Order: sequence, then structure tokens, then C-alpha cells
Amino acid sequence: MANHLGGEDPGLELHVRISGPGFATFEADTIRADDPALVPGTVLAVVVDPVDRLFAIV
Repeated sequence: MANHLGGEDPGLELHVRISGPGFATFEADTIRADDPALVPGTVLAVVVDPVDRLFAIV
């Protein structure tokens, strides 16, 4: 996790590990709005397209 200061939408740059039944675990980087609840180890709910490794944090 690191501050992301570039562009018009500053926030947090996250390196996430995504796992669940039916697909292989993978890692990805994403940028989220600054949120004090986001700390290392936070579990987030995601929707995953395992074939393309696309995901959306919900």
C-alpha cells in the first residue's frame, strides 16, 4: 500500500492478492480512494472473472 498522488484522483495504490474457489490465486495492483479503513491485511469483497483475471472491488 502506498499513496498515489498522480493524476486528478489521488488515493492509495494497493497490491492485492485475489483468491477464491474455482480459480488460481493471482495478484494485481489497483488504485482506490483514500480510506482510513484500508490497512495491510484488510479483506475486501471482489467480483472476479477468473478467465481474464478481471476484478472489481465491491
